[in-house]
Amino acid sequence: MAFRALLSGLVATWLLAAPPGPGPGAARAATAARDHLTVVWASISGTMAALWVGKEAGLFERYGLQVSPVYLEGGTLVAQALTSGDVQLAQVGGPAVIRAILGGAHLVIIAAVVHTMTFDLVVQAEITRPGELRDKQIGVTRFGGATDLAARFALTHFGLRPDKDVAVIQIGGMPTMLAAMQARRVDGAMLSMPTSARAKKAGFRVLVELADLKLPYLHTTVTVHRGFLTSRRPVAVRFMRAYLDSIRRLKTDRELSLRVIGRYTRLTEPDVLEETYRVTVEKYLEEIPWPIPAGVGTILKELGRGDARAPGMDPQQFVDATVVREASGREPPWGR
Repeated sequence: MAFRALLSGLVATWLLAAPPGPGPGAARAATAARDHLTVVWASISGTMAALWVGKEAGLFERYGLQVSPVYLEGGTLVAQALTSGDVQLAQVGGPAVIRAILGGAHLVIIAAVVHTMTFDLVVQAEITRPGELRDKQIGVTRFGGATDLAARFALTHFGLRPDKDVAVIQIGGMPTMLAAMQARRVDGAMLSMPTSARAKKAGFRVLVELADLKLPYLHTTVTVHRGFLTSRRPVAVRFMRAYLDSIRRLKTDRELSLRVIGRYTRLTEPDVLEETYRVTVEKYLEEIPWPIPAGVGTILKELGRGDARAPGMDPQQFVDATVVREASGREPPWGR
């Protein structure tokens, strides 16, 4: 399959770039004793850092897992890769997953590490009011993904009609969107940390911080194929235990976290790196990443503007909190 070939190349690239281990014999023996998981992450954003820290700090290995993190740009592609079975787990925005499930994909959200929209609508400096976006262009990563939904939500909130009053343009990853703004190919873009901090530093204006709207939302999820959860549930639970350890390490070991975030985002500016950590980790990252049904409800409501399948759907159908419950020993805040 196309995704299989693509992901094989990406995993090979990751392995070639990884630091050398203790030697081929020891590496083969250690790997043989572990369950291998390919875990895709969908955005160069600080909200993805739990996976990165878990990998770099060796936390997954403590639970008998060999995790290969692979970057695949955009939630829509990640949802397709999960559906194909070529990857086992993914860190990905909620909208692409929920849209895929509405389309018949057998996916389920087992965790959500950020419970609100942390995107910023960043615009050219001369734009000072939402109304000035009329007849202009806003960039998103991919249609159907989290930035697309957030852009449409923000425009509608300001009384503007997406694709009519304001053009929504598919561009690519966060750094690509910032480059498009710098080249004035678009008038604005839906960005997250650290790219939004870089944009502010470069002189662009943050027109609205969507987190200020305080909507329940699944900004960054951990999603699996239902078949994987059924056939390899103990592995999923071990992954989640390691993931919870990663969140704790991310919040308590600032030096390691800054170094890892800098490596994966290729950040070299200390002030931008500090701001990324402060906003995404200290302010918004959940200690227990419950997949809150209320966050699904927000996404279903927005998707319902253009998808007749969304209205009336039960948000509980899209999530499974039992993995976090078993891994954490806690009960979800909304009950069983």
